[in-house]
Amino acid sequence: MLLYLKRSWIVVLLLFLSACIFDGSEPTPTVESETPSATEESEKGAVSPSPTRPTTTPTLRATAPPTETAVARVKPISNAIFIRSGPGDGFEQIALFYEDETAEVVSTDEFGNWYEIRTEEGQEGWVAASVVELIGGQIVVEAASASPTPRPRVTAEAGTTQLRVTINSAFVRSGPGQDYPVIDSVSGESTIAVLGYARNGSWFHIQFSNGRRGWIGATVTEPVGDWTLDEVDEVENVPPPPPTPENRCDPAYPTVCIPSSPPDLDCRDIEYRSFTVLPPDPHLFDGNENGLGCEPLPASSD
Repeated sequence: MLLYLKRSWIVVLLLFLSACIFDGSEPTPTVESETPSATEESEKGAVSPSPTRPTTTPTLRATAPPTETAVARVKPISNAIFIRSGPGDGFEQIALFYEDETAEVVSTDEFGNWYEIRTEEGQEGWVAASVVELIGGQIVVEAASASPTPRPRVTAEAGTTQLRVTINSAFVRSGPGQDYPVIDSVSGESTIAVLGYARNGSWFHIQFSNGRRGWIGATVTEPVGDWTLDEVDEVENVPPPPPTPENRCDPAYPTVCIPSSPPDLDCRDIEYRSFTVLPPDPHLFDGNENGLGCEPLPASSD
């Protein structure tokens, strides 16, 4: 019985202790607020929102279409001028540019003193800017990609007066003018002796190595060495050219009526094109010797 009471007391004591330990609710953990207090805000300062960049609408501007620059064209300021193979007096004279012709300016030298041109007949070369005038467009100084090398000057013996032919072939006539008959021809680069001059130096009286004499135009020649007209005599009392019969048709051109030489005619002097040409072709209308004279130039592929 005593033992039972002790056990009962122990049970009661354990119950009492348990009640003391577990009395009251379990403490609830305190959760700190993430919202800053007024004091913290005043210390840190208010955070300003990021500024928003205003959206702008671009203004569309009308763009004018590019305008094409007019092609510059020139013409001689005198009756005829030389077309040379390069930009300078030291280059070969390859053709003549007449006052009634015009040409397109292809390029210039770096200083604009020489123009590279293309004539209406397709001849290309260089002319001095000082002997042509602008008739259309605008000259733009744009140096050519490459320039040919000038040919060396030919020197002559002291005391001699000689000419050199500057084109492929030149006529020699019986008198100082195109209304005189052709008596011979001189190939390019040939050198001939000068006996005198006429018509203010526009025609030279010449002599071949075989002693034959004649006349040649100054525009297709150049002096060999440094001599002037003062060193040769002016030929006076030049006989007039022989009369030219009218309405004579040269048999070398059977399908059209072209008078025989003189005067010597070029394709620009007649209205016929692509007509039949037979030897000997006194006017040299058939340059490529295919039997047709004054053929139109082929259309450009550009």
